[in-house]
Amino acid sequence: METLSLDQDRYNEGYAILLEKLERRPRFRKWAHEVFPVAIVQKFASDQGDDDGTFRTLGIGSGNGEFELHLLKQLSTRFPRINHVVIEPSEEYIQAYQTEVASSSFQGSIHFEWHEGTFQEYKQKKLEGTSSDGRFDFINAIHSLYYAENARETVELLYRSLAPGGILMIEMSDDKTSGQRLFEDFPELQQMFTLNKWVTFSDVTGALCNMSIPFSRLTNPMIFDMTEVFDETSREGNLLLDFFTHVSNFRKTADDGLVQRVLKFLKMKAEELAVMPLEQASLTTGNVGDGKESTGLKFKKIWETLIIEKR
Repeated sequence: METLSLDQDRYNEGYAILLEKLERRPRFRKWAHEVFPVAIVQKFASDQGDDDGTFRTLGIGSGNGEFELHLLKQLSTRFPRINHVVIEPSEEYIQAYQTEVASSSFQGSIHFEWHEGTFQEYKQKKLEGTSSDGRFDFINAIHSLYYAENARETVELLYRSLAPGGILMIEMSDDKTSGQRLFEDFPELQQMFTLNKWVTFSDVTGALCNMSIPFSRLTNPMIFDMTEVFDETSREGNLLLDFFTHVSNFRKTADDGLVQRVLKFLKMKAEELAVMPLEQASLTTGNVGDGKESTGLKFKKIWETLIIEKR
């Protein structure tokens, strides 16, 4: 078996399918317009930024910018001059991001700096051994800290890189999400994660607690149809299965017994969700009252947003 992180194209395909299943784009757009301004933007002092009025931001693992740009647009309503640093290892994603920027409009002026590579590479070149303290007013890491080399060192460096009054926003999958549980319940799959020093949500919150750094959290539970995962002829289903197990071409390269046990585990989780009390299911799906009959096998995904303020 080969870890999915070494097959970037397949990883990106699986992630894109997951986002589509979760209706991630419209959900995040709504979150950025309704929650982000209250939870984060309004917490900044009106004079936050450099002496020249520049508000400095950093995006870690920014992807193609489809989510990050929503945040920047909200920030631009309060801060007319923004300098934004983008860190992204995928050349394809950076090009897509630049294309999106070219067709986007902001209330203020935003200058972009592009860095193709990992956060580890960026911090070695730009942050470590330099006066990085107080460099950024806002830092976001949206599902990008899983591959950090060390949770404590990474969180400490990010916190230290905040200016006084700055905010760090980290979004990750909750450890109790069924997909994350594969890491704990199947030792054969652990090496697919640990080869890349896989960092969990608990690692990050644990590091914050150990360093006595206060944080708040927002929980965003979602449900999506995973029926295709059980269809071995479905390309989308196989890509999703690869994404859950973190194994490239899992169905073809894994032992048949392991494949069957993983599928049995996922089906069990789907059946547990099917008997969830109505009020709890309603809280989770966010789709109550749409009048549609729930069909197929459903899968639960919980994304957590951590908000860390530097005072």
